[in-house]
Amino acid sequence: MADARAHLAGELFTRDVVGGLSPLLKAAHDVRVHDTVRGRGPARVTGLLHAYGRARAFAVASAT
Repeated sequence: MADARAHLAGELFTRDVVGGLSPLLKAAHDVRVHDTVRGRGPARVTGLLHAYGRARAFAVASAT
């Protein structure tokens, strides 16, 4: 977990990934979630949506 946090806070991620995605993250979103693996159910989809929301908030905060 510490490695992931370090990566997300690193210059490479914030400059390249967040910088490249910031126009898309600021625009209106068309989010579609497709679950093709049986047994994961709604809890998995909810988790993915929460992760997306956290990534978007981080990107917007980092861009300002």
